[in-house]
Amino acid sequence: MLGVAWGANQVPPLLPVYRAQDHLTPVPAAGMVGTYGLGLVLFHFVARSFTGRYGPRAAVRLGTLLSLMSTLVMCGGDALLWTLYPGRLLAGVASAFAFGAGSLWIGQFSKRSGERKGARRAAVALSAGSGGGPAVSGAVAQWLPAPAFLPYLVHALLMLLVIPLVWRVPGPTRTVAARRTGRLLPAAARRRRFLLGVVPWAPWASGTTSVGCTVLPAVVADRISTVAPVFGGGVAGLVFLARIAVQPLARRLGAIGRLRLRTAGLSTATAGLAGCALAASTGEVFLVPVVAVVLGSADGLLFVSGSLEVDRPADAGEAMSVRALFHALTYLGTVIPFLLSVFAQGGGYTAPLLVAALVPLAAVPLAATAAGASPRAQPPAPRLTDVPVDPSSCCPARKT
Repeated sequence: MLGVAWGANQVPPLLPVYRAQDHLTPVPAAGMVGTYGLGLVLFHFVARSFTGRYGPRAAVRLGTLLSLMSTLVMCGGDALLWTLYPGRLLAGVASAFAFGAGSLWIGQFSKRSGERKGARRAAVALSAGSGGGPAVSGAVAQWLPAPAFLPYLVHALLMLLVIPLVWRVPGPTRTVAARRTGRLLPAAARRRRFLLGVVPWAPWASGTTSVGCTVLPAVVADRISTVAPVFGGGVAGLVFLARIAVQPLARRLGAIGRLRLRTAGLSTATAGLAGCALAASTGEVFLVPVVAVVLGSADGLLFVSGSLEVDRPADAGEAMSVRALFHALTYLGTVIPFLLSVFAQGGGYTAPLLVAALVPLAAVPLAATAAGASPRAQPPAPRLTDVPVDPSSCCPARKT
């Protein structure tokens, strides 16, 4: 899982390299990064069905092979820029197969040992890959030759070490819950609580991270052009560090009230997007790490909030279906940087970011309406010890 997450997020710090070498403009660059989300969304439910039929081990094996294949394809981007697009698409497909199945696999191993730390272990692996991948690729591109090739070679070597290990690990049993995938659109997903309380804001659960990894370094690109790759990698690492660090607080907040947690997440998303707009208008580099922490925290708060909500159905098959639908909705957030880059043509990022900052805020009253209560009146939620956590990448990836 660490290796696949690494491959999923290694590209954003390399965008300055492609801009310098191949004159890659912001819109195609953001579109190339967002192609990852396309593969993730298109194959999310396919991977879920595959896992239910053949088991988590088969899905993880396929995911690791696809991750290696995607990196080998993107190695060609040094000579043929267009190869980055199918490479990113393959990275999304790899994540679709590896993340959910890998989390299930780790969870089963944890249960065998009598521990309840499966979700946390999966979160650590995914977050380490999601943050470490861009940090290492940015550093390699900054200080070593062949900046559009060597970062991919590092990941390819990592996967060549990982794949034999995956083949040697004993497979988990295919439980009834794993096989029973439920309906594509379960009853719980057709209720007002989900349609108004989750759907309007779900894309921002990964959209904030995508903005932090892709747009935030770009708005100060002129100021950091000599260290752009390592700077972008550091920003991405900071976003993911904040995302995972805020989740214990999010669980405590969710135990007090789910609507309160949701409101905090949406307000933090608005603050992060507004901060990104401020960085774009002033060009102040010192704002970037602060905004990166805010955007990563927003993702962490929102993802925990959504996970608490979609875990409500008592039926295992229905709960899995609602969770899968929520994750698919969050993946849509990977297109937000592309949309921002389209609207930023000619006028800069400030105005599009300010407009975008209003969207999460507008979802707060909808969430309150769906809950049928104000934040104070919201009944306490049960305390969870293992909320599933999945890093959302610059091109975020989520686990089911």
